[in-house]
Amino acid sequence: MGWITLALIFGGVGLSIFGAFLGAERASLLFNAPPMVVLWAVILVALGIGHARFRAGMHSYAQ
Repeated sequence: MGWITLALIFGGVGLSIFGAFLGAERASLLFNAPPMVVLWAVILVALGIGHARFRAGMHSYAQ
């Protein structure tokens, strides 16, 4: 799951750089489009799962 999350983050960074060259109005249309909303949700879920797994791993390591 860690590599998927990292790939999603890099993809988001790439889209942000691309959006910076589009101008405010076109970038707003790009980032608020339904497929991008799904991407943002997937990124948040992946980060949440990664955070939970990290905390569980640290907890089991400490005991």
